[in-house]
Amino acid sequence: MNRTLNERVKSIRIHVGLPKTFWADVVSTTAYLINQGPSIFIGFKIPEEE
Repeated sequence: MNRTLNERVKSIRIHVGLPKTFWADVVSTTAYLINQGPSIFIGFKIPEEE
């Protein structure tokens, strides 16, 4: 999960053009988005459906 998070954070930060000072904010937002998406562990449902 750490590698996935780090890769997504780096991609988002570079794509949007944010300086490294916003790294913590991008990590928080990315973790939130990952946690809100469908998960194989709960049958590809989103957490609100569980």
